[in-house]
This record gives sequence, C-alpha cells and structure tokens, in this order.
Amino acid sequence: MKTYLKLELKKFLFSAKTIAVLIVLLFLGLYYSLVFIPNNPPLEKIDREQIETQYNERKNFIDLDRITTNLHPSVATALAIFPEWNQKDKARLMALDKEAYKEYAEHTADWYQFSDEIYFNQILTTSRYPIIYYSLASGFGFEDGHYAYKRESAKYQQLAKISVPLTIPAMNEQTAVQVVANEAGRYLPMILIAALIFFLCDIVLMDRKYQTIEAGYPITPLEKLVVKFTVALVGLLLTVVSLLPSFIILSFKYGIGSLKYPIPIYQNDHLNNGHFETISLQHYYLIFMLSFLLVFIFLFLFIIFLSLVFKSEIINIAIPSFLLFCEPLYFIRGVGEFKPVEWYPSTYLKIGSIITGHQNYLYITMKLTVEKMIILFSILIVIFILPVVLFSQRKGRKI
Repeated sequence: MKTYLKLELKKFLFSAKTIAVLIVLLFLGLYYSLVFIPNNPPLEKIDREQIETQYNERKNFIDLDRITTNLHPSVATALAIFPEWNQKDKARLMALDKEAYKEYAEHTADWYQFSDEIYFNQILTTSRYPIIYYSLASGFGFEDGHYAYKRESAKYQQLAKISVPLTIPAMNEQTAVQVVANEAGRYLPMILIAALIFFLCDIVLMDRKYQTIEAGYPITPLEKLVVKFTVALVGLLLTVVSLLPSFIILSFKYGIGSLKYPIPIYQNDHLNNGHFETISLQHYYLIFMLSFLLVFIFLFLFIIFLSLVFKSEIINIAIPSFLLFCEPLYFIRGVGEFKPVEWYPSTYLKIGSIITGHQNYLYITMKLTVEKMIILFSILIVIFILPVVLFSQRKGRKI
C-alpha cells in the first residue's frame, strides 16, 4: 500500500495540471494581498479625520446663534442629541490620541449603539447610515447599515475586554488571521473547492494510462480508495501552502493578529432584526475546518462516483462546478422565506458566512446553521459512500 501511495503521489505532484493550478493560486493570492486589500479598505474603519470632521460639524451647529423659541422639530431634536453624540466622539478622539485602544474600543462600542438607535429609529430624519451602504446597489442600504452598526458594537464591546493588546489594524479587522476569517465567509472556500475539483477530476481516470503498472499492485479497492483520499488531502494541503505567501505579506503589512480576537455571530429572528454574540477566532477556525472537512469528503466521494459511472473528465468538472456556482441562479435577498434553500448544498459553500450567521441575514431565514450544514453533508456522504464502494468492486469499474 505504501508503494502504491508513492506512485499516486508521484503522478499527482508531477502532473502539469497540478502545477498549473498551484501557480494560479499563488498569483491569485499575491494579487489579493498586494492589490485588492490595499485598494478595498473595510467599510467600517478607524478614520480620525472623519470623526473630527463630524465632531466639528455638530459643534458648529450647536454654537450657532439662533432664536430659541419656535424651533423646527428637527432642529430641536438635533440640539438635544448632538451634545451627547459629540461627547462620545470626543472620548474616542482622546483615546486615539493617547493610543489607549482598549478605551477607544469601549467608547466606540457605545458610539455605534447610540448612533444606530438614532439612525434605525429615525430620531433625526436628516441623519442616516453612511452613504456607502446605500450606494452598493443592493436596495437594502438601511438594513445593511443597521446590521453593520450592531455588528461593530458587539465587536468593540468584546475587543475592550480581551486580554491581548489591540492595534488599529486589529480593530479594522485587517490582521492576517482576521482577513482569512472574513474571506472564509466569502470566496476562500469556493476557491479551495474549485482547485480540488481540478485535482480530483482525473484521480481515477488517470489510472487508465498506467493499467499495466496498476495491475502489479496487490491492493483492494478499499485500500485504493484510502490512498486516493490521502492524495486528495495532500492536494488540499498544497492549495493552502500556495496561499501562504499572501498570508505572510498581510502579516508584514498589518500584523498576524491573535486567535483571541472576537468575531461577531449573528443570531437572527423572525423579523430579520436579530442580535450579535461573539466567539473567538480560535473557535471560529475550528468550526470552519471541521465543516470544510465534511464538504471535502463529500466532494471526494461525489467525484469518485462520477468517475465510476461516467468515466468522463469533463463531467467530473462540469457537475461539481455547477454545484459550486449555482447559488446565483436562485439567490435573491429574502428568498429563504419562500424556498427550501437550507437543503441546497451550494447555499453552504460560503462556510464562514454560515458560521457568522450572515447567510441567514441575506436569505432572511433562521435555517442556515452549522448544525443543518453538518446534517446535510453527512447525509450526502452516506448517500455516495455506499455506491462508491459497490461500484468500485464491479468488473470494469474498479478504482
């Protein structure tokens, strides 16, 4: 079995396709860390100049000479709110100047909560969430601003309490471990799975080229399956290694960060106006890796099954790719209320968004949970493992 494993690893590692995929991933990671991240700062970031500008605008409004009777209701409301708002902003500015970041986090958590109450309840009709939320063409600028402000408040509340030192990149979620965590809720799992599809598409079919050599190994179909799964794991490891230079670049620019940093988890309700709790990045990564492992096992068995049934590399790429990219065919905001999207595998491929609850917010549902993802992919694994074992024993269809 060891000799056969060495043969399979040699075929895989020296394959032109494997090398090409790894090179593409390497350059994709470099582009992301050197170009994309610097040109796409977080929507909510520390901007001292902006804080000071808002503070001065409110102060100038408060200091204006005006008749104090028969004020327009919006003016009276602003005069009642602005002093407290400025007090909170002044505390943030002073904390930044002192580089007292725990103190800044505490004041900022309070500021987000206070500001969100004003915007969400429309206490001051002339004020609203930052314009960026309304310019994203989602049609949900008000809701997205409310979601973001609640998230930031929960994040800063926990940042003020953690035992590790804080930095500005850490509060902006720009450290390497935070960037990877956030990308785990966007395109990172899909990139990894796309790479695995290309790695696995000929993992069985390639044996045709080496039939004479293969026949010389006294190995059972089950042992072959284990060997090919091991090779697939090596492929997964190599995809991670190919992205490491990007992680290193981010670490030099913004710091590695700490696994003790919090990440907000959204607990939705029937009105799509839930609340946030937090878990540590360490806990988040553990859930992500276990969840991704389930998806990986399913993908492996699914492609092996397709290889045994159709014996076509094109089909081995096309069908899993459809599963990977079909979410845009049915996704619209709020579709979770009308369709059983919790039973579609593609809904779960942005694994980090399932963990953080962001998918529940977008789909307007409470059904897209880690538990439901585990149940779904466990069922799929059971469904495909039996046919794979049975088909692999049939004449002409051996692994």
